[in-house]
Amino acid sequence: MKQFYLDFPAIALQSVNSAAVAIAIVTAVFFLSRALGHRTAVSQPRAVLHDAIYYGFYNSILAIAVLNVPLGRLMLPISRPFSWHLLAGYPEPVRFVVFFVAADFIDYWHHRLMHTRWLWPIHSVHHEQRDVTAFTVMRKHIGEAVLSTVPVIALADLIGNAPADPMWFFVIHYALSAATHSGLRWRYGPFYWILVSPLFHSAHHSIDEEVSAHNYGNFFSFWDLLFGTHINTFKVPERQGVEGLSMPTLWTQFRAPLHTMWRNMTS
Repeated sequence: MKQFYLDFPAIALQSVNSAAVAIAIVTAVFFLSRALGHRTAVSQPRAVLHDAIYYGFYNSILAIAVLNVPLGRLMLPISRPFSWHLLAGYPEPVRFVVFFVAADFIDYWHHRLMHTRWLWPIHSVHHEQRDVTAFTVMRKHIGEAVLSTVPVIALADLIGNAPADPMWFFVIHYALSAATHSGLRWRYGPFYWILVSPLFHSAHHSIDEEVSAHNYGNFFSFWDLLFGTHINTFKVPERQGVEGLSMPTLWTQFRAPLHTMWRNMTS
């Protein structure tokens, strides 16, 4: 760990490419949705600013220094017994495709777990947003960020992927997710049944709980079809968010979910 921080300037430069790609894509999608008139004025500008802060943080050198790399290092003793490198003899593109599909499968189930009583408090930070935009994709409690990263890192070790593969998985994931949170009224035509589209995911943010309890997929939509959680979507819900939920400050968004989780565990 000490050597990492000694080498931090070089590591920081290596991370610039992925961060630049992610920020460029989400900014382009944000303004595209407005240029097309699919997303107009917002009712809570401060909440949208919070989303931009989350997005900036999770794509910053600071997040890499205090979250990503330390977490990866802490995972080493846990993942070492499972470092089987199952596909080590296959070309890197094959390993990446297998890793990507498997990681998205894990992400689908991780998302469903986030909607259980025990983990919903930290995931509610994401759903509290009523003005969902491209930046909302990274609106997440740091606890959720950790829980979503750990299995992906472990999977890469199990398959035998290049060290950068988890990073590019998240870059691609969040690039598509920028569109799915943008308010664009796109179904992707026949690809609706393969890829998560903006209309597909918009249902999951509906304020109507009977609608929002569907469409958990993040990249591939067919997981919801396979596991019975799909709802066909043709228009963006009139209202999004969670009825009665309000976390107006960044501090509240950090503290309140932890307090609720503790109360759930001790009650």
